[in-house]
Amino acid sequence: MRPQGFTLLELLVVILLIGIIANFAVLSIGSRTLSDRMETEADRLKQLIELAGEEAQVKGVNLGFIYEPDAYGFLVLGAEGIWSPYAEQGPFRKRELGEPLEIDLRVEGQLVPPHDPEAEDAVLQPQVLILSSGEVSPFELNLRADSLDTFYHLDVDGFGRAKVQLGDPQ
Repeated sequence: MRPQGFTLLELLVVILLIGIIANFAVLSIGSRTLSDRMETEADRLKQLIELAGEEAQVKGVNLGFIYEPDAYGFLVLGAEGIWSPYAEQGPFRKRELGEPLEIDLRVEGQLVPPHDPEAEDAVLQPQVLILSSGEVSPFELNLRADSLDTFYHLDVDGFGRAKVQLGDPQ
């Protein structure tokens, strides 16, 4: 009577095939994950801008939006007329974008360079104002990644109403 079972060679071939299939699955999910991450971040930005407008009105404070090459956050205007980070925790804390996401900000059609906190003359100043009166500096923001053709376009009007849409690659 011959023993039943698989040989070591047969097991190795099956394990190799499973590894190859798993590798293809991970690679196909990888680019989708970046796309999903970018969509989530664009929706988060939209909601945070709208929430900041409501927060400014309810609390009677002037807020500002600031972005750096790899992060963004919110500032508050203090009684002394000095801008400072609005919160260390909670929804208005500084948020890291993470590689390879980047922001292009335009206010009144003009490209606004990111704030460089390491510059010698770096002063904390918002690039977008969110006033206690309910007014917001109208702006456009593109969230993109070099490895993707598509990007997300956030358009905010003077009343703080925000729209997010998938940008046209052309």
